[in-house]
Amino acid sequence: MAADAPFAGHDPATVIVLALAGLVATACLGVFGVVRGVRTLRGRHRGLTAGLRTGGLVAAACAVGMYTWGVLHLAVLDESGQADACHEALNGRKPVAYEATYLPLAFGCVADDGRTYDVAVPGYVTPVSGLFAVSAFLLTAFSLAEAHNDKKENTT
Repeated sequence: MAADAPFAGHDPATVIVLALAGLVATACLGVFGVVRGVRTLRGRHRGLTAGLRTGGLVAAACAVGMYTWGVLHLAVLDESGQADACHEALNGRKPVAYEATYLPLAFGCVADDGRTYDVAVPGYVTPVSGLFAVSAFLLTAFSLAEAHNDKKENTT
């Protein structure tokens, strides 16, 4: 937060771009994960590697989807909505500033006592999207390690 703009929130253009990109990415990852899962179940892709990759795709889709869900909450929050949300969170007191971040995704109202009250973005968005992102990373890493082991066993 800049000292000359204490009530600056998220950039609307950035929020719109993040929302649209998140919706497209979630749909693509989700469809690709479901298709891969069906192929795995039907036996086209076999083994632990295929299952781990499918799980990684689905977890990535969930991570992007959850983050996008939080961004959509910001997309519908205009300036009057920000003021109303802060007024309610601060029990009628006026905020001295806004605190807006993208990672973690949050919009907060700073009270005169220095405490920040999160509004607009549900509190579960960051932990859940983080959990899915870590899961996607680990499943992908395990699938790569398993594929490397399979390749090593097949060449010897």
